[in-house]
This record gives sequence, structure tokens and C-alpha cells, in this order.
Amino acid sequence: MRGIGAVPVIVKTEADQDFKLTPTALRNAITSRTRLFILNSPSNPTGSVYTRQELEGLAEVLVEKQVPVLSDEVYDA
Repeated sequence: MRGIGAVPVIVKTEADQDFKLTPTALRNAITSRTRLFILNSPSNPTGSVYTRQELEGLAEVLVEKQVPVLSDEVYDA
């Protein structure tokens, strides 16, 4: 991504949260330079799977902050 001037921001997650990103952590990571959020679930290194409620919480933040989402749905069907 650096070839296009993008700098990835990886938000640290914790074991006690099953390594899931929380809406608060997401909100705190978004800046005026944020252009895209990449969601890789359930195909992430931890194997954690978000519930619908958890995804809706993240979606609320992303809609509020007007950040587009790139989601890996390869294992959907």
C-alpha cells in the first residue's frame, strides 16, 4: 500500500475481547486521513467470528465517520 501513499493502521485487540475490534477502539483509530476500513472475518488469524450485534456496532461507527468498508466475504456460501 505504501506505493500509493497509504499507511495501514492496525488496531490492537485483546485476548479478553476474543481479539475482536470494539466500536470504541475503531472510533479512536479513525482520523481525518482514514479512507477505508478492511474487515477480514471470519478468515482472520485468530478465528474469531463477529456476531451480528458486534458488526452492527462497528457499522454504526463507520457510517457516522463516513468510512467505506472492504469486506472479505469469500467464505459466505
